[in-house]
Amino acid sequence: MVEVSITNYEKFKTIADNIDSKFYKIREDSRYSSSHRVIYDHQQFHQLREMGTKILPYVFHKAVMHGFEWTHLILFRALINPCLIPDKHAGKFLHQVSDWMVWYLDSEYYKNNKDVYFGLVE
Repeated sequence: MVEVSITNYEKFKTIADNIDSKFYKIREDSRYSSSHRVIYDHQQFHQLREMGTKILPYVFHKAVMHGFEWTHLILFRALINPCLIPDKHAGKFLHQVSDWMVWYLDSEYYKNNKDVYFGLVE
């Protein structure tokens, strides 16, 4: 567990702001398109993928607090293999949100990282 301190908070804030700005940019650039390819091919999306699974607790927290978007679901699918979404839920937003929440609450990401903020610093 990372020590709670001003220094670590500043580190967290920088990483969290970076993540948030990437989601904002993707949302702005893909808002007039119904194609998920626009999200998947976006440079900011690739940068989120490169950050790896350590961002999952923070991204789930933000999605729960501020609302899920297709970008969240597509990112979860890109980071977690094998994909856990059943074929019958393909293209069904609320079903996929439910599938990912059930998975996350049962995952080690949730059980071992109760601090979604300072977990980004490690």
